[in-house]
Amino acid sequence: MANSPQVFRQSIPWKVKVFLLKRYKRLLTTSPPHFSTFILRSLLALGSYLYRLIFQGWFFLYRAGIFKSKKLPCKVISVGNITVGGTGKTPAVETIARMCAAAGRSPVILSRGYGRQQKSICIGSAKTSFREVGDEPILLARKLRGIPVVVGQDRFEAGLEALQTFRPQVLILDDGFQHLRLERDLDLVLIDATDPFGQGHLLPRGFLREPLENLSRADLFLITRSDEGKPLEEIRQTLRALNPEAPIWVSGHLFYTVRKFQDSLEISPSSLSNKKILAFAGIGNPQSFLSSLRKAGLSPIHFLEFPDHYPYSREELKRIEDLALKLQVEYILTTEKDEVRMEGFKPRTDKFYTGVIRLEIFQAEEFQRFLLSKV
Repeated sequence: MANSPQVFRQSIPWKVKVFLLKRYKRLLTTSPPHFSTFILRSLLALGSYLYRLIFQGWFFLYRAGIFKSKKLPCKVISVGNITVGGTGKTPAVETIARMCAAAGRSPVILSRGYGRQQKSICIGSAKTSFREVGDEPILLARKLRGIPVVVGQDRFEAGLEALQTFRPQVLILDDGFQHLRLERDLDLVLIDATDPFGQGHLLPRGFLREPLENLSRADLFLITRSDEGKPLEEIRQTLRALNPEAPIWVSGHLFYTVRKFQDSLEISPSSLSNKKILAFAGIGNPQSFLSSLRKAGLSPIHFLEFPDHYPYSREELKRIEDLALKLQVEYILTTEKDEVRMEGFKPRTDKFYTGVIRLEIFQAEEFQRFLLSKV
């Protein structure tokens, strides 16, 4: 793709963050490594060793009963992962919440609310600012009308608030695999097929949030982006070796529809084929969004990549619009999560659209039956 025109040269901070993140990923994944790469990886491995000591020490305190996990008087489902970056947690939480609601289980979602300004426990709603509660709780609240989203750093305290206010039968813990303070009845771990095991190393040498052997805690696995990554049987074999008891399901990300920006009007993705498109995304795995567009038959002539949870300023959004005008594109496409962080933006043109991605679980009925049998 062509370099960005002059209109974007003023936006240095986000470009620097994206550049450094790409260089960091290249450092960890380049094969075979150069001598300088080998030295840097060795230094990062020392950091991983310290990280392991700290994490396993903290984990030991819970296993020894020095730190106590607390139990809430209802069923708790945790949806989490073992690697950093976007594995598809938000679509998975949405899907599971819909399954529970359809079965009459009256779910409530508990979210940490990454990057929010308000630190007290609060309720996410479609009209709340993402700066107060975070972008993911707002997105879930907009998509799951009637299913409450309670936001709090301490998910046990947030759970108590949810029980008192909404009396749910099921609490769905968003990004909960490492949140040991709250006991759960079901630990669902997402495995991203594009990088299922974080290069096999803990942070900062790799992308693992905790040692792979800790996957033995999982009750079931859901492989995401199954059509974008490594061979499924290879992933399954590794998971079975680590945890032979947990069943494994497979899913993919489906480019479902295109929606008018900040509107409910939908158009078919096929109507955008052979059109000039500028796309941008600030999510955990922006390349996956680009891949979803291409699989749907769309070919953006330019793609802008922002850091995850990036809080767009109105000036930056106007620059995106200026860039689209300069490139003479017909559509500007972004993600639903990015749309949340564009609050207050009033486009000068009608070119802005939102791509809606859905999680498609293969053998979904069997998955739902297993899920509900646990709650």
